[in-house]
Amino acid sequence: MTDPIPVAEREDRPADADQRPIALFQADEGRGFHARWDAIQTGFVDEPRAAVEQAHALVDEMTNRLTEVFTRERARLEEQWSRGQDGCSAGPGLRRSGPAPPAAIPIEPARA
Repeated sequence: MTDPIPVAEREDRPADADQRPIALFQADEGRGFHARWDAIQTGFVDEPRAAVEQAHALVDEMTNRLTEVFTRERARLEEQWSRGQDGCSAGPGLRRSGPAPPAAIPIEPARA
């Protein structure tokens, strides 16, 4: 498994330099989702119906969380634009001078 590259670092790299995933969730949140996913896969053997229901709930939760993150980011950008900063002139501001972007949750195949 490779480590995700924060968006700010990835923007400065050539497109083909490294194909690691971009961060989507905070590291602890991502690890929590990953641990739940592992448990769901393990439980599928004994309780397939329950595992599918849990997987559905996990996907819903992750989708809702991503929607929150993207909505917040959009609001931040719109606020920047309303102050007269556009994506081209904002430069380093769009590369995040503030908190780091959320961390990705790479999903791996189930372990045998």
